[in-house]
Amino acid sequence: YSIDECFLDLTGIPNDLVAHAHRMRKRIKQYLGLPTCVGIGHSKTLAKLANHIAKKRLHYQGVFSWSHCNRLEADALMADIDIGEVWGVGRRLKIQLEQFGMRSVCDLKYAQTSLIRKRFGVVLERTVHELNGVSCLTLEDTEEHQAVRKHQIISSKSFGKPVHQLDELRQAVVSYVTRAAEKLRQQGSWCSHLLVYLRTNPFAPHHPQYAKSITIPLLMGTDDTRVLAKHASAGIEHIYRPGFAYKKAGVMLFDLHPAGHDQGDLFCHAPQRERSSQLMQVMDRLNHEYGSNTLRLAAAGLRPQWTMRSSQRSPNYTTAWNELAQACANR
Repeated sequence: YSIDECFLDLTGIPNDLVAHAHRMRKRIKQYLGLPTCVGIGHSKTLAKLANHIAKKRLHYQGVFSWSHCNRLEADALMADIDIGEVWGVGRRLKIQLEQFGMRSVCDLKYAQTSLIRKRFGVVLERTVHELNGVSCLTLEDTEEHQAVRKHQIISSKSFGKPVHQLDELRQAVVSYVTRAAEKLRQQGSWCSHLLVYLRTNPFAPHHPQYAKSITIPLLMGTDDTRVLAKHASAGIEHIYRPGFAYKKAGVMLFDLHPAGHDQGDLFCHAPQRERSSQLMQVMDRLNHEYGSNTLRLAAAGLRPQWTMRSSQRSPNYTTAWNELAQACANR
């Protein structure tokens, strides 16, 4: 699900689930040295909320399960949690819900589902059902759920040092759009619009400031890294202005739709689509098997100087021979 979170199906575990969760925490701490929290619920949304409680309320010792609460106790806990903590409720949606008088998780739990569906759509209606213990999402996200959530894909990072030259900015956006295209293919989508942006450092007001973005409509939907990189490069060239120290750039892919569901083009033959798909599959497979950026576009640069600083990064014990952990013994 995420780089620092995962969902587990505990169905069939005969022992006390809370005790089992404590054992998991202990083993992860012992083997990896990482502190963790565990939330247990009958739905993904309840499990996420339980994890929030386990983190914030220390007396639960890192594990919380809704099964250890009766209905009144559960409602009291939910009434004390801001509605913005619900999985899938972002800042804008939170403001809209507050306008309807819903400020706590408990308010959303008892909201009228027909009203929620009419005003906010089926996704939030599912969330209400999940808050009431009705599981609407499977352990593994289906393509349908992915398509519902992934309306856009963003890839951006701050630079490790100020960037002045167009060539370096072009390398950065090609690198970012390459990663975004990988995510696009992973969820089986094409995009029809591409946005490119760059800006200076807003926390350095004594330096000249500049920020600009450009939206590029695509003639046909695509997931081809080469096509997206070509448009991203053209976009950064269009909005670039010399004389500024740029701190960040990024790309956003939006207007996403399922791959293959696109209006045909009189000038694009099917074999071109087929070759593009085969090439991207090979590219993704090699990068998966041999490591990220094993096969990449030359336009992304070989040894870029603009990358984010990583002086505090842990060694790559499992992927780099020169960073293997060393064990010394006295002779």
